[in-house]
Amino acid sequence: FSMPGCPWQNGRIERLFGTLKGELDEIAVASGAALASLLDEFFFWYNDVQPHQHLAGATPMEAWLGIDPFRGNVKSIRWMSFWDGRLAGYWLRR
Repeated sequence: FSMPGCPWQNGRIERLFGTLKGELDEIAVASGAALASLLDEFFFWYNDVQPHQHLAGATPMEAWLGIDPFRGNVKSIRWMSFWDGRLAGYWLRR
């Protein structure tokens, strides 16, 4: 556990929450079910589509699986866009 008021002790989750809050502030959520759907899209985009600077250009999923994003075979490349284009990028399926 990190100490209260010390976000630098848990930078990974703070980055995720900071990104989520910044984007979610711009979206009108109609219901709990709509929020659940939006969160599913966000977590897919954040973990599988969006490369991260502090992961040397890898997505969190690539880093977790030990995949070098600049090497290896890519089965398909697909443009992904969620939240009216606010979350977008290329998904490299390996």
